[in-house]
Order: sequence, then C-alpha cells, then structure tokens
Amino acid sequence: MIGTGILGGFVLSHYLSNSSGDKSISPSPSPENQDSDITINNEFPKSVCGDENITDTYYKVVVTDEDSLERVKSNFCRDAFVNDGNIQVAAFSDLNRAQDLQRQLIKYFNQVKIIQGVIDTSPSPEAVYSPSPEPVYSPVPQQTVNSISRSEAVDLIERWLKAKRDIFGPSYQTYLGEELLTGKAYNDKIKSSDGQESSSEWLANNGAYYIYGVQRIDSVNNFTNSDDQATVDVVVTEERTLYNSQGKIDQKNSGLSTLLVRYNLENDEGTWKIANSRTLKNLVRR
Repeated sequence: MIGTGILGGFVLSHYLSNSSGDKSISPSPSPENQDSDITINNEFPKSVCGDENITDTYYKVVVTDEDSLERVKSNFCRDAFVNDGNIQVAAFSDLNRAQDLQRQLIKYFNQVKIIQGVIDTSPSPEAVYSPSPEPVYSPVPQQTVNSISRSEAVDLIERWLKAKRDIFGPSYQTYLGEELLTGKAYNDKIKSSDGQESSSEWLANNGAYYIYGVQRIDSVNNFTNSDDQATVDVVVTEERTLYNSQGKIDQKNSGLSTLLVRYNLENDEGTWKIANSRTLKNLVRR
C-alpha cells in the first residue's frame, strides 16, 4: 500500500512507471521547431516536476524519444528517467497540470503524450505463517535376543552328535559344521584360522575318518542362560572307531566312552550354536 505523503517527485515517478492499466489520454501534435535550440521561460528546469501526494488517479507525461533524456533533464525536469523506451517526465494528480507540461514539451520534442492510471491502494495480503511441526523422535528399537531353553540346548547338542557322523566320516561333509558351530568350536573342529589343522582338516589331509556307533545324552547336570549365551553340562556316551588311510583301525583313538562335557552356546546372528566344548570328567572309557 502507498500512503499519502510518502511518495513524491522522483520516487513517485518510478512507482508510476510500473503501474498497470495505463491508458493514453491523447496523441501529441508534432513540434514546429524540433531541431531548434530550446528556449523556455524561467519556470524550468525544475528539480522535481510532478506532484508529491498522489493517492488515486494519476497522469504521466512521457516523451517517446528516449534519446532526448538529457535534453529533457537539462531544460525541463531533472528527475525524468527512461522507462520501457519512453522518457517519463513527471506525474500529476490533476489532468490540467499534466496538459500544461505537455504543451511546453511538444514545442521541442517529437512525441509527447499523457498516460492515465490508478494507484492500487489495496493492502497487500499478510503472509500467514504456520508453525513447523516439531519432529517426532521414535526410540530405536533394541534388537531382541531370543533366549534358549534347556530342551533347545539339549536338542542342539544332539544334532551336533548326529552331524559328526557325516563331518568326520569318509564323506567329510564339513559344511554341516557351519550350521551348528561358531567361534572356537568352529575353528577347532571345522576350519582353523590360526595355522593349525582342525579335526576335520587333519582327517581329510591324512585320509582318515571316524565311524560312529552308540551316541546318546545320558543326563543333563547343569544349565544356565544369560542373554545371548548359555552353558550346559551333559553326560555323553559315544562309540567311535578311527580308520587310517589304509582302512585299518587306530585302536588308540577308538573305543566307547562316557564323558561329562560342558558346552558353551552362543546366539550367532539369531541362530544358537556351539561356541566351545571341553571334557570335565572321563566317567567310563573302554
């Protein structure tokens, strides 16, 4: 919105140069002495020619030859300026005053016209600011580790005893160990990472293998469980026979034994596996 008394002279003229809906009042007559030197009365030149307090309808006086700007400023209105290829000389709220200036200008310039327009005084729409919604932070869900029960722990050990027939047997199906073992147990039994041969690697490298007979869990003596780890002590009876590369039985490493064995179990990315095992006591060996 443009208030009364705020715009005047040069500032107002610049504002009017951008107003829409302007219309020309009438064409100006051709000058009689266009090429002659300008000789005018003592009223000109003026620093500011237009009205200062225009709030509604205005009348702009323009010269269509923009090359004449310096002549207009030097001899008539020093606040004149070029806008859209025309020289905007001054703006008035009264048509008669605009015509008076036009009559002075048409004596010396080719085309001088008056353009009528209206200042838009409607208030600018106020910007509506909506507060940005506050971000909602959801806690990162913690990964839940499924604990293992006593019966599940015993089942895991039974599956390991059964898999030994194929892992350490003549077919050397060591891939079965990846499903049941992790950590030190996997390193010792399936594939060593410390430069030493694992049990299955030694058998394969030497052409030896085991044949199993009786395999059973006689009792569970202890079971503890904490988050992703568990410990179970079981009494295991196992009959095994070791054959060398010539197909002969290695009597020293063959036989029937009953052992108290402690198995350490771990949750390996959601799957419970045997991480380590060691013999606590040799109960029967023959």
